[in-house]
Amino acid sequence: MLDTGRSGHSINLLQTDTEGYFIEYVRFPAVYTVFVRYRGMKALSEPFLLKTGERYDDLVLTLSSQPIDFKPPGERGKLPATSMGVWGVNPANGHAYKRIYCKSRDDAIAQAAAEKAHLVTINDAAEQKWLEGLFVEKRFFWIGLSDAEKEGQWQWDNGDPLTYTNWASHEPDEEGTMDEGDYAVMDLSSKKWLDVGAGNPIWKTVQYTIIEKENLRDETPKTEK
Repeated sequence: MLDTGRSGHSINLLQTDTEGYFIEYVRFPAVYTVFVRYRGMKALSEPFLLKTGERYDDLVLTLSSQPIDFKPPGERGKLPATSMGVWGVNPANGHAYKRIYCKSRDDAIAQAAAEKAHLVTINDAAEQKWLEGLFVEKRFFWIGLSDAEKEGQWQWDNGDPLTYTNWASHEPDEEGTMDEGDYAVMDLSSKKWLDVGAGNPIWKTVQYTIIEKENLRDETPKTEK
């Protein structure tokens, strides 16, 4: 099983090649985890990064009858209230993205900083579309956009210029008809952005965020060969 943390996965009954090796081709760049189950025994690899055109050779897994804390995608059910899976890498910009559970926006920022990342910055329609395909849960996600410093001047937390927006109709609500909203969330049901404040009913329902980092390679654990 190849698990990319982007809801897609591959489960195959593989045969070895003539030299006794298993060979698997992947369709997109991401951080992958390999899980093997055979005659009651299991093995699980560490996460490893594959970019476009790269190979990952000599992965060796040792089967064991000891329990492994890993559930195939069909057994996962609801999203756990912890870090969700692995990084997905956008081939267009090389940036990595991951969804995480958070208690608040401040908690989301703290968790992102601990991973040397930031709340997601969305710079164009192509990046928005790619994120919609990567994260398919119909939930609200904090994104790194706010006008908390100066009302009406929306800016990204990481300092990128605001070159693209995807607001829902009548958003941002600068008149404050549903409380003054200083922070943006992405609604993956409508695939639009909303501005929310502490008095908005949506505020307390947002329990997830997408975090982003520009350079994943140095942070990815290396799999022992």
